[in-house]
Amino acid sequence: MRIIAGTARSLPLKTIEGKDTRPTTDKTKETLFNVMQFDVPGAYFLDLFAGSGQIGLEALSRGAAYAVFVENSRKAASCIEDNIHFTKFDKVSRLMMTDAVTAVRTLEAPPRASGCRRNMSRTAAV
Repeated sequence: MRIIAGTARSLPLKTIEGKDTRPTTDKTKETLFNVMQFDVPGAYFLDLFAGSGQIGLEALSRGAAYAVFVENSRKAASCIEDNIHFTKFDKVSRLMMTDAVTAVRTLEAPPRASGCRRNMSRTAAV
């Protein structure tokens, strides 16, 4: 398994042994990114059920501004962490070791500061 395009092109990625994860084939990954090619640069990317992290890492390699990886398996999360370090995307990524529903709720939680909440309300009303 490898990154197929972008700044980290051809870098090999780790994967965990066994049937706990099902890596996405290069052909499927290429098709996915061909469809999203104009949306990825500068995007914030969410990789749910991340497995090895290859989809989010591919997005970062292709110019995504930031990626969040969500995985609840400790073994897979360790693999993702290794792949993030190996590809040198540490500063533009976050790994959440939790289930997908909890991660989405955490990420969509409103800001705690009342000033931020007031500014968001004003923007939403415009």
